[in-house]
Amino acid sequence: MAYFGPQFFSLLVGNNNSLTFLLTRIFGAPKVTSYLAFIIWIAERFLRRPLFIFGVLSMSLCMLSTSFVRQIIAYNLSWCSLPWPCTAELFNTRIREPGVALGVAAQWLANFIWAASTPYILPGIGWATFLLFGVLDLLITGFCLPETAGESLKEIDALFERSSVGVDGEEAESCLSAKVSEGIYHHHCRQYYPELELELELELEVEVKVEIRD
Repeated sequence: MAYFGPQFFSLLVGNNNSLTFLLTRIFGAPKVTSYLAFIIWIAERFLRRPLFIFGVLSMSLCMLSTSFVRQIIAYNLSWCSLPWPCTAELFNTRIREPGVALGVAAQWLANFIWAASTPYILPGIGWATFLLFGVLDLLITGFCLPETAGESLKEIDALFERSSVGVDGEEAESCLSAKVSEGIYHHHCRQYYPELELELELELEVEVKVEIRD
């Protein structure tokens, strides 16, 4: 709707350009108010996943009833606003900056693909275009998106702590404890957690300085 509003409205009112552009301006007004409502009252009061699901269901119902104003309100209260805090919350602090940059780039790439492909998809499958994206949104939200509302950054990191080699964060922590408290150096830790070496050296250096002072 955001990209092809004038084209959709022209289907409703025919070749009346003035009415088409008037509807487009009216269509844009709820975007600002609903986005502000999300920032002020909704962002920190509700969980992320229910808002995403509410958004896609509400937008689907509005599309079925051709209720464009309610559709754009539902969109700005959920799918337009939520990706930005979610993108910032999901990445570990060590990779947050490149992760957010990659996420935003992927979002705009998807927008470009959607905008470029819609004129070719609509003549082929018509209204099923919106059904396709609605189903995909529900599947992604239901099975791929973890809930991050109200969680600390450390708790969110714990959701993604399992490494690509199948070793979890608790095992990494045990390696750290063994190295610092017992002086035992596991080859396993060195192989899978090379980033711990600097942290371990700093811990031991602090302990040595404390012992010397004592």
